[in-house]
Amino acid sequence: MRSMANQLIWGFANKIGAKMFIMVGIITLALSILCYFLLQEPTGIVVSLFSFIIGIGVGIYWCETKINRNFDKNGNPKKQN
Repeated sequence: MRSMANQLIWGFANKIGAKMFIMVGIITLALSILCYFLLQEPTGIVVSLFSFIIGIGVGIYWCETKINRNFDKNGNPKKQN
């Protein structure tokens, strides 16, 4: 992962990663509450877990995409126009 290339990228990745985990947590909580009331217990748990795993995967992809937009291959910040 490029997030460990240098301290500048590491700090950037931690900042956006924290936002990502908060968003995934809120969405998973809302979905879990809906599943609790609308689905039977085993199905609701599976749907909640599956949505959490998908959310983490999407979040990692989002984080890496933002790193690629803001840093070059050598880990230096790209020039902002």
